[in-house]
Amino acid sequence: MGIRENMGEYLKCYMERENKTLEELSEQLQVARSSLQKYIKGEGNPSVETIEHIAKRTGTDVFEIIGSGINRGGDEAEDMERLIEGCREVMVLMLAMLFAVREIFEENMS
Repeated sequence: MGIRENMGEYLKCYMERENKTLEELSEQLQVARSSLQKYIKGEGNPSVETIEHIAKRTGTDVFEIIGSGINRGGDEAEDMERLIEGCREVMVLMLAMLFAVREIFEENMS
């Protein structure tokens, strides 16, 4: 499972645990209902800021959201694989951001 799918799973579990409707969660998180639906389905592309905002509003941290399959029961080796995959995806995103920053920097220097 990737970051988007993990975030969707986290939001579903949160809604169930807190007995919240989509509308109630949207209001609590101050996130548009349509965006929230995409995140829950694992289809949205939330920014790092959005993930941080959701973590803060739900009383958890970013790592719980992006690795939401971890420590929810099941095989320890499977949990480790999920964690490693989540880390890989974060690293890819960070590298993409670094390349974008470098490109902007180089454009401004010339």
